Amino acid sequence: MREFIQLAGILTLVSVLSGWALSYTYTITKPIIEVKRHEKKVAAIAEVLPAFNNQPEKERVEIPDSQGNPVEFFVGKKDGTPTGVAFRSATVGYGGKISLMIGLTPEGKVYGLRVLDQNETPGLGNKIAQESYTKQFLGKELASSRWEVKKAGGDFDQITAATVSSRAITKGIREGLALYQANAEKILKAN
Repeated sequence: MREFIQLAGILTLVSVLSGWALSYTYTITKPIIEVKRHEKKVAAIAEVLPAFNNQPEKERVEIPDSQGNPVEFFVGKKDGTPTGVAFRSATVGYGGKISLMIGLTPEGKVYGLRVLDQNETPGLGNKIAQESYTKQFLGKELASSRWEVKKAGGDFDQITAATVSSRAITKGIREGLALYQANAEKILKAN
């Protein structure tokens, strides 16, 4: 019985020390992770927007989407005049959540697109992140395109054997464009 109590005490001590070490590591690394996350967001915004000379991440507007979740719109300006708007759009593909950064002209045409996160099937669905696929959306706007894959009667190519992923990215862009179009005046004049 004494051995059991001794082992339980040692196990408890190891557990407490491990928990403390994890907590301490989290406390130390959290600010670094936040800085890296911010840098990644700023780089993605710059990648999808037309030329600007302000700090779009500081000129942001929050608009709720159809589920009530806030969507941040980042307005790029050159000498005080809006040149474009960037925002994140999230959709669900075959492998789970797909996160996009979409850049638009003030008129609502897709200027830039970057897939930030995705877990689609390697070699198939993950091709949605390649420029050879995403470039088909550039220059398109909500009203002048049929926002479906060609298989469903739309204007956009789908990736062979990855139609779910292709439909998801098309849907994510379409929903983001619709949200922007419904709130463009408010977004562009907020700052």
